[in-house]
Amino acid sequence: MLFALMLSLVWIEVPSQELPFEVSKIACSNSLAADSTSPGWSAVPIGLAQNRWTMEFKLLNRSDKQITALHWAFRFRDKSGKTVVQEFKSKRNIKPGKDSIIKETFIFDAASMPSPITGTILLRQVDFSDGSTWLPDPSDPDSGTVLVKP
Repeated sequence: MLFALMLSLVWIEVPSQELPFEVSKIACSNSLAADSTSPGWSAVPIGLAQNRWTMEFKLLNRSDKQITALHWAFRFRDKSGKTVVQEFKSKRNIKPGKDSIIKETFIFDAASMPSPITGTILLRQVDFSDGSTWLPDPSDPDSGTVLVKP
């Protein structure tokens, strides 16, 4: 038996300032697979395993500097309509013109997770190897925001 829930999400680029990066291939998933080598064996999610979610996306470095860290959040509404924000810091070494999969795991009650998941990736800060940082434009509320929808 296979228990899996995978939600593929698309990204919409919000027109604003020229960003030193590009986000694509966004996905949020919760999956537990059966051991396919043992006929008749099945995995039944129990405890925290059923509440473990993975958020991932591809980040392309469009700047001329190496990215060393990305501070970001995934914001969505649960089934009751309450806003949920999961914060992350992903350390990576992404050279100019190259991309990397950003993948982080968080715990959230599967019974409260909406289906389909819609939300927003909030890019809070990008750190570069020369010590400089990119921050969203405070005068533009959409700066650094990537909308995700099914």
